[in-house]
Amino acid sequence: MVKLRDQNIAFLIKLGYKLVSDEEAIWKDRWIPNVGLLINYLPTYANVNTDCLLRNLITRDGNWNISFLQEWLPKEIISHILGIPPPHPDEGPDRLAWRHTSTGAFSVKSAYTMLKADS
Repeated sequence: MVKLRDQNIAFLIKLGYKLVSDEEAIWKDRWIPNVGLLINYLPTYANVNTDCLLRNLITRDGNWNISFLQEWLPKEIISHILGIPPPHPDEGPDRLAWRHTSTGAFSVKSAYTMLKADS
């Protein structure tokens, strides 16, 4: 029974890893600490693409698109966003690394091996 429990935990770790490694949809993902979903702050009349990605909030020179933010969000939420350094386009996308493999790639097998070692 312990083996099945460990396999289930390894699978859940994989699901969590997949969720956080996907690109951030700015309105529907929790990417700002202590703020929640930005879609909850949109005015009811808002006609905005709610599938917009984080990279769409960055200007060509690598800064936050403040005019876009001011059009749709309250000042206190904008101040939270401005407290986060914007991702720099020349550095490529952020990448998660799984520290339990030499390549940084996640696998259910590596999670299961890690769990067995901790038991």
